Amino acid sequence: MKRSVAILALAALYACSDQHTPTSQPLFAMRSDSSGALGALIPTPVGPLPRSCVYEIEAGSHLTGPRSVVRADGTGYTLPQCTSDTRSTAPTPFGPLTLDTNYREAAFDSASGAFATWHKITATWVVPDAPLGSYPSGTVRAYFAFPALANSTWILQPVLQYGNDSYFGGAYWTLASYQCDTLCYHSSPLTVSTGQTIQGSVIGACSSGKCVWTIVAKVLGTTDSTVLQATDSSDTYVYAIGGAVEKNGVISTCSQYPYDGVHFNSIALFDETDTEVWPTSWTTWINTAARPQCGFSIAQSGGLGYAYLYHNAEPAPTLSTLSTNPSPPKQYLSATYTLGGSAFDAAFAQVFITGDSSITSCPTACTMSVTSRSATQVVANIALTVPGPYTVTVKNGDGGGTSAGLNVRIVHL
Repeated sequence: MKRSVAILALAALYACSDQHTPTSQPLFAMRSDSSGALGALIPTPVGPLPRSCVYEIEAGSHLTGPRSVVRADGTGYTLPQCTSDTRSTAPTPFGPLTLDTNYREAAFDSASGAFATWHKITATWVVPDAPLGSYPSGTVRAYFAFPALANSTWILQPVLQYGNDSYFGGAYWTLASYQCDTLCYHSSPLTVSTGQTIQGSVIGACSSGKCVWTIVAKVLGTTDSTVLQATDSSDTYVYAIGGAVEKNGVISTCSQYPYDGVHFNSIALFDETDTEVWPTSWTTWINTAARPQCGFSIAQSGGLGYAYLYHNAEPAPTLSTLSTNPSPPKQYLSATYTLGGSAFDAAFAQVFITGDSSITSCPTACTMSVTSRSATQVVANIALTVPGPYTVTVKNGDGGGTSAGLNVRIVHL
């Protein structure tokens, strides 16, 4: 089953969800800064919000309605109104999805049909290396990466964060699950490490237009997870975000972004009938006005379920040696190319072969089939029908640099 892609507008989003909640501090406690300025703006995954409008929900609790929380033991309480929450009714759904200027890149799909909505998204990604640039203690600066479900106002998102958003975090990676609009609720943060595999999911149990949402961020291979559960009266989540990168606070150098970006895999999307959907492709968006520009780019496939969001792309590898089997390679026959060098990406290195201008084969580079990769060797194969001179190169992933080429000649059979 496939959906058509239709993202309407991309401009300025302050979006999230529709209930309130507290930290695991005393009843009705709200975040406050050291100066006591309760209304001070702080960064969140949906943009800056007043500090009094951001709440942590203790583990096992459930948002049952606007400002209503029920604990695991069945006791409940109502949260006070925050400084900027003046809504008396729910926002109008089905409006255009927009992105605020803190977004750097994102991959989307939209549900089609008058009543079509999304009820589930899951994705996995590996915690990247920490940014090389500084995140000084006490400085409000945060990098966010997440999949999500959204409508014109609200967003549900399991979020990976690096940096300090002024209420948790620092120069390390954390996970938390969020539901936000002009209010923002999140689960208790969980510290994670580079190289761990994260699974984020947003799952709705919906009936008669009302949904119970379970937003989970967990570390695969462990029992570690952080969960937010919330009920809302809106079954209108028509936008799916396969992966997005956002920053908040001052990120002034490219070294303050993680090396090579973040790569979302195994993205699974389900509609209102709980049928899995494979978008033909994601609609992609890159903030070309962002400064600094840090090589932002996206490699994606809806049908294959991935969205790789690149920045600080890997430098070009060094290609030093090339051998073939058979030697020399012959037209029509598959030949194995063993490439030696350094700084090859052991996960994403690609091999290309380009025909000389004197022949018609592979004028703009043909992609070889890679059978093995390491940091110093890549093995690939291809069969070409046109004999003549070719150039072989190695590229570190879709967003990475390309090596200088080595020459090879295909001979007549």
